[in-house]
Amino acid sequence: MMANFLLRSATAADAAAAWAVRCQAIAYGCRGHYPAELLAQWFAAPMPASFPAKLEALSLVIAESNNSLVGFAGLNPRRAEIDAVFVAPAFAGQGLGRRMLDHLETIAMDLRLAGLSLKASRNAVAFYRSVDYHVTDEGTHVSSTGLRIPGVNMAKNLAAAS
Repeated sequence: MMANFLLRSATAADAAAAWAVRCQAIAYGCRGHYPAELLAQWFAAPMPASFPAKLEALSLVIAESNNSLVGFAGLNPRRAEIDAVFVAPAFAGQGLGRRMLDHLETIAMDLRLAGLSLKASRNAVAFYRSVDYHVTDEGTHVSSTGLRIPGVNMAKNLAAAS
C-alpha cells in the first residue's frame, strides 16, 4: 500500500532531518554506482552551516509521512535548475520523487520558465528519463561540501510538457 504524503514548503528548522534523508538516500541509492571511498565521503560529510538558509532560499518542498520528513526536492528558479531530489530509502519506489518533481515543475511553469536542467547522480538517470528529462552531457556535480561527484547533466523542455 502506498503511503500518504504531505508536501509543504521547507523552513530552516527542517535542515537536520533533510540532511539525514540526504545521507540515507545517497548511502542506499548510490551504492554500486560509485566507488565506496567516494560514497563514504559523500554521505558522511557534516551538514554545512549554510544548509538551513539554503532550504529557505530555494523553492524547496518537504515531503512528510506521519509527521516525519521522508523526502525533499529543490528548485533554483534563477538558474532554472532542479537542485535536489532525495527520498528516504524506506519510501523509495512509491512515487514520492515523481510527485515532488511534478510539484517543482508546476512552480517552474507558473514562473514561465521554458525548461529545467539538473545534475543527476548516475543512479538517478533512469528516473529522470522516465519523466522526460534527456541527457545533455556528462558532468561533475560539486556537492555543498565541496566534493566532486561524476554525474550526468540533463534537461527538460517545459513548454513541450504543458
